[in-house]
Amino acid sequence: MREGTAVKGMSGTVKNSPVSQDMTAEPLMRRTLAAISHYKMVVAGDKVLVGVSAGSDSVTLLHVLNRLTSCLNIRIGIAHLDHGLRPESAAREMSLVVGMAHGLNVPCHTGKVAAIPEHGSLEEALRLQRYAFFEDIAATHGYTKIALAHHADDNAETVLMNMLRGSGLRGLSGIPPVRENRIIRPLIGELRADIVAYAYQHALAYAQDASNADLRFERNRIRHQLIPLLQKQYNPNVVATLNRMAALCREEALWRDNCLAPLETRTTIRSDAHTLELRMDELVTQPRAVQRHLLRVTLRQWQGHLRRLGADHIEALLDLVARAGARSLNLPGAVLAQCVANRLCFKKVATPRRHNTIATAPSYHYSIADIGRQPMTLSIPEAECSLRFTLDNAADLESWRGPDRQTVLLDMAHLPFPLTVRNWQSGDRFQPFGLQGTQKLQDLFIDRKVARSCRQRIPLLLCGDTIAWVAGVRRGAAAPVTAATRQVLRVEIESMGEPRRRGQNL
Repeated sequence: MREGTAVKGMSGTVKNSPVSQDMTAEPLMRRTLAAISHYKMVVAGDKVLVGVSAGSDSVTLLHVLNRLTSCLNIRIGIAHLDHGLRPESAAREMSLVVGMAHGLNVPCHTGKVAAIPEHGSLEEALRLQRYAFFEDIAATHGYTKIALAHHADDNAETVLMNMLRGSGLRGLSGIPPVRENRIIRPLIGELRADIVAYAYQHALAYAQDASNADLRFERNRIRHQLIPLLQKQYNPNVVATLNRMAALCREEALWRDNCLAPLETRTTIRSDAHTLELRMDELVTQPRAVQRHLLRVTLRQWQGHLRRLGADHIEALLDLVARAGARSLNLPGAVLAQCVANRLCFKKVATPRRHNTIATAPSYHYSIADIGRQPMTLSIPEAECSLRFTLDNAADLESWRGPDRQTVLLDMAHLPFPLTVRNWQSGDRFQPFGLQGTQKLQDLFIDRKVARSCRQRIPLLLCGDTIAWVAGVRRGAAAPVTAATRQVLRVEIESMGEPRRRGQNL
C-alpha cells in the first residue's frame, strides 16, 4: 500500500466548512442530503461515529458529514482501526486520520487488531473485528449512529458476488442503506468516480490502498475485470442497473418478511441460547419457497447470522423435513439438526477444549453411508473441525481452482461405501499419493512437523480399510482422479467457526 494524494497541493487535514445556502448546488452534497432524508438515517441530536480508513471514500464521507453537522443538528466523531496487515503504511494512515480529526476539532478513536486470524477467510474475520470495534466505541462514547462509506460501486460488486453464489432475494438486495437503525451509509447512491471527483474538487488528502488492485481477491476481480467487461459489451450503465435491481429486491424482501412474520411466530416452539425448535406440521404444509424462507429467518435470528450456512444446507434441511422417520443432519458451526416427532430441532454441539497430550485426546468414529446430490457437512467436535462432502462432475473441474491441503478430490466410481472418518490409531499405515509402498502415519506426522498434541485430532478418511486422506496433511493413493473420471467427490476440511467462501453481511 502507498500513501497518495488525489491532486497536488492537498492538505493533510479536512477544514471545517460552514453551512452555506448554496451548499446543495453541489450535486454530491444534494444527493447525499436527499439519501439521508429518504432513508431517515439521522435525527436531530444524533451523535454519529464515522468510520475512516484514510481512503478516498471514507475521507469524502467525513468531509460531507462535517459540512452537514449544522443543518442536520448532529455531532460527529472518527473511528480508525489498524488491521495490522501493512505496518509500513499503517502509521502514515493513522497520522493522516488523526490530523483530520485535529483539523476538524472532533474526537478521534483509534485501535489495532490484536491478532490476525490464521485460518478461514481473512477478509471476513477482519470485517467482523472492524464492526465490533465500531460498536464498542459507539457504546462506550455514546454514539447513536455509525456512518460507513459504502457506495454504489460497492453495492454493485456485492450484488454480483451474491448472484454468482446463487443468493436469493436478501443477497440480491445488496448493501442496505440503513441496518438496524444503527449503521448508516449516506454515500450508498454515489458512484466511485463522483466521490473521487469530490475529493479532487475539495483538495482532500487520502491514502491509496494497493491491495484494492490485487486480483487474488474475488471482489477485486469483479471490480477490475467483470464489471468493465459488462460495461463494455453489455450495458454501460450496469452499476446503476444493479443498484436499481438491489433496491427492488430489498423492497420485495421486506414485504415478504412482513407477510410471513405471523407464520414464523406460529412455527417457532422454542428459541434459546442452545436450542431452536420448529413445528414440523407448520413447515410441511407450506410451499417449498416459504419453507426455505422460514428456515433461513429463524436460523438467522437464533444464531445472529447465517455465515457458512449456504443454499445447499437449506436444501438439505428441506429434504430432511420431507423424509419420514427420525433423522439428523450436521450443519456448519457445530449445529446438529434433528427431526424428532413433530419437531425440527437445532442444537449447538459442545466443542471440547483442546488437549495437550495424546493420552487425553478423544477418539471418534463416523460412518458416511452415501453422498446425495446436495453437499453434506460432517461436524467433528472432537477434532474441532468439520468435513464438507460435495459431488461434482469431472467436466466442471477445469475451471475450479484446484485442490490444496485443505481439499481432496476422489474418483466417486472407486469409492466403496460406507466411508469412514476416524482419528489416528496406533499402527496406522497408508500409501501417499504418487509414491510406492506404505508408511506409518507417525512417520508422516514427524516429517510434516505435526505437533504430538494434534495428531489424534486429525480426521482420517477411509474407504474400506484404506486411508484415502489424512485431512489437511496429505492425500493417499486411493481413488485418484483420472481422464476417465466422470464424478468427483470433493472433501474439504474447515475449522469450526471458520467462515469459508460465504457471502458477506455488509
